[in-house]
Amino acid sequence: MESIMSLRDNILLLGGWLVLCVTSGSMITFAAQVLPG
Repeated sequence: MESIMSLRDNILLLGGWLVLCVTSGSMITFAAQVLPG
């Protein structure tokens, strides 16, 4: 049972980092397109 909880927590953690990376990446891309240069 603990291993299942740990696995779920790890997946949630990885998912959170993935969303954070994608969001920051899209924001940087958007800023690069909007800002001159």
